[in-house]
Amino acid sequence: MEAEVLADLLASDCTGAVVACGGGVIGDEGNRALIKTSGLPVVWLKRDFAEIERYLEAEGARPAYGESTTDVYHRRLPWYTECSTCEFELPAGTSQVGGRSADSQACVTDNSGRSARCMTARVAA
Repeated sequence: MEAEVLADLLASDCTGAVVACGGGVIGDEGNRALIKTSGLPVVWLKRDFAEIERYLEAEGARPAYGESTTDVYHRRLPWYTECSTCEFELPAGTSQVGGRSADSQACVTDNSGRSARCMTARVAA
């Protein structure tokens, strides 16, 4: 079902929309192909791994992976790199659990590393 929704979204005119995918979407080879061939910008929001772990522990509604969060993270890293057209790196301490937000000075780079642009963004956990 997740793959069908992704395919429908990417086939539609989603100009001006932000499609936020869960981490598991990237684990399916077909989904990765859809994302890469969409022609749309794909932004990887990179967070400090310790913050990801704290968020997942506090949130508590994620499925059991049958492996550690660390293993899941490292297994997915190459797929995020493969599919993203740019990266938005959130410095440690800029996002918080519990729906609060924080201003963050972050840098956006394209996958080739050729360009970088820094900006202040409102980051919601």
